[in-house]
Amino acid sequence: MLYKTSLQKPHPRRFKTGITVLLMAMSGIVFAIEKPQLVFEQISVAQGLSQSIVGQILQDTRGYLWFGTEDGLNIYDGYGFTVLRTEPTDPYSLSYNQVTALFEDRSGIIWVGTFNGGLNRYILKKNRFMRYRHTVWDITSLSNDYIYCIDQDRRGNLWVGTDNGLNQISPQDHLDLPVVFVRYLHNPADSTSISDKHVRAIAVDSTGNIWFGTDQGLNLLTPEQAGKDHSAFVHFRHDPQDCHTLSHDTVRTLYVDRAGTLWIGTVNGLNRLVMVENKPAFFQRYIHDPRDPYSLSNNHIYAILEDEEGYMWLGTDGGGLNRFDPKTEKFISYRNDPQNPNSLSRNEIRSLYQDHSGLLWVGTYGGGVNKVNTQRKDFKHYTTNPDDPNSLNQAIVWGIYQDQDSVLWIGTHGGGLNKFDRRRNLYTHYKADRDDPFSLSHDIIRVVIPDYEGKLWIGTHGGGICRFDPVYEKFTRYLHQSQNPNSLAHNEIRSLFLDTDSVLWIGTQGGGLDLLDTRNLEITGARFQHYRHDPADSNSICSDYIRYVYKDHSGIYWIGTQGGGLDRWDRSSGEITHFRHDPEDPYSISSNYIFSIYEDSKARLWLATWGGGLNKYDRKTGKFTYYSTKDGLPNDAIYGILEDRGGNLWFASNNGLTRFDPQTENCKNYNIRDGLQSNEFNGGSYFQSKSGEMFFGGINGFNSFFPDQIKNNQYIPPIVIVNFRKMNKEVRFDRPVSEVTHLRLSHRDYIFSFEF
Repeated sequence: MLYKTSLQKPHPRRFKTGITVLLMAMSGIVFAIEKPQLVFEQISVAQGLSQSIVGQILQDTRGYLWFGTEDGLNIYDGYGFTVLRTEPTDPYSLSYNQVTALFEDRSGIIWVGTFNGGLNRYILKKNRFMRYRHTVWDITSLSNDYIYCIDQDRRGNLWVGTDNGLNQISPQDHLDLPVVFVRYLHNPADSTSISDKHVRAIAVDSTGNIWFGTDQGLNLLTPEQAGKDHSAFVHFRHDPQDCHTLSHDTVRTLYVDRAGTLWIGTVNGLNRLVMVENKPAFFQRYIHDPRDPYSLSNNHIYAILEDEEGYMWLGTDGGGLNRFDPKTEKFISYRNDPQNPNSLSRNEIRSLYQDHSGLLWVGTYGGGVNKVNTQRKDFKHYTTNPDDPNSLNQAIVWGIYQDQDSVLWIGTHGGGLNKFDRRRNLYTHYKADRDDPFSLSHDIIRVVIPDYEGKLWIGTHGGGICRFDPVYEKFTRYLHQSQNPNSLAHNEIRSLFLDTDSVLWIGTQGGGLDLLDTRNLEITGARFQHYRHDPADSNSICSDYIRYVYKDHSGIYWIGTQGGGLDRWDRSSGEITHFRHDPEDPYSISSNYIFSIYEDSKARLWLATWGGGLNKYDRKTGKFTYYSTKDGLPNDAIYGILEDRGGNLWFASNNGLTRFDPQTENCKNYNIRDGLQSNEFNGGSYFQSKSGEMFFGGINGFNSFFPDQIKNNQYIPPIVIVNFRKMNKEVRFDRPVSEVTHLRLSHRDYIFSFEF
């Protein structure tokens, strides 16, 4: 016998780490763990899934995903479903509609276990099933028609766990011959037989050991014992007196990670088998602790999976999805949020699978299947949490600025000004107070910029502008006064720009452009210079609705307006040049609504427009080149432009975020599935720090990211032909069209098409 049934006790030194953690907890020290924000795409009956309980998931070698439900077997190609069900008159159809096990063996054969219909082998080239059932009088038949699990050992043997014992199929070159099942049944009188008749899980480790999970503990069959007339199973059971034994005898799932470690999911916690000198030593338990937010969320484990980054994912029965970090031994849970359509569809998880591209698929009990990209952690998402006062207090974000102390200043739509100390993870909220003249003047903040003295200038939607002193936390208000011609022209602000002479350029919504010399304001007072549109003066600004002001490297000011086009203002000469859209001129600006102006590292001028996409201005020719959805942009409403260190432009739109390469003119578009706050962003809501980090705000908070950390998925999916038509009529074959190797066409078949 290679192994002893009693497990070795761990060395006392192993407890030192646990004592340290306990002492930290007793001293009140709390270490926050950043929770990656995941976007779950829910796929349910509405999208074509045959039934909402998904207990089994598999991706075959061709790339198709298979979902086992309680009403049919679903084959998913990423676009639609093909549902396979039992047909009473067809002996080659699926034997039973409730699928309980899925497995693809090394030769590419897919095996399907059912609730009460035995085992099925899918023959792809013939598009039919071979059925294997329990026969009372035949001891070489399947031992029971209720299949729990299927796996294959290193020698090619297929193992099938049923409701009445274990079955083995030896490798065969011609499976069309009668299949002989070798049974391993529970015998209460034989201590070396399998410990229980209900065999629910199978796993093969890196040394060839075969592990079986039952309702009465864990069983081990060594390679030397497998296949013998009398195979001796080693049993591992729960012992209430020993915390290093299995946490419960009812085993739901087994998983072997890349390091060869066996993980055991039971109805009472997760277990990790610790091996010493290639022999089982003891079990390390992970149990839900209501006092520990980083413990397992629920003790009933149905599914276990290790992803490509080494994290363990656990599907629980009521506690949602858990991510376990083996390095920190901390759990992070993801649950259904009825208010968030991008959350997990249900908290009862039945199956987990990571496909060839790295996407995680989560099968639920009653919520269909969920698709989530766990690797997309590049876009950090910050939004409001009604249950957490230490969060953003309003989801709609307009203005963003980060100072040198890593403090973010965020202008919101109704929540006032938010100060977010990223190092301390602490929010401070500043709101308007009628009784306090030194408070914020209005709770809708459209723009936040710094001045050269460390103070902030804040443009509001209806409350004019404020100058904020972060040291004394006081606001100085500047508002329109109808009796004072030197006051602010309008209280609705859309843009602020501070030039090198400390002159503040203020774009208003209907009041034109104001200039304010910010030097010595306490002594001289605020005197605003007004510039308005005058239809009779061609040298006036083109509109009183100012969206953006920018000064380029040569000292020229560019003014983007809402509906009036673009102005080029040479202050040294006083000359203003207008650029407006001309439908007859393809080289004119594409839209008169300018949201943002940006000069890149090569001194090219770029314009973000509403409805006209992205514009590039050529100073030499005076011509504009524009890029729209026809060129790959996701939307023609562009809100803000930034440039990364590689020369790529990043801009937000009404349909996601785009990285644009000016050299190749190629676009890479990102949307809410990549972790964006929403597909809808807001005008003027963007900022880039000195470290290169970018910020874009929208209707559901804001995102931050470093552009060089945004990595594209390099997986290239296979191309599969799924349909063939002649003369616009589908051609039926006796097998899947992807398996058809020859097509014969005549000269009459001059119209034909493929679907792939």
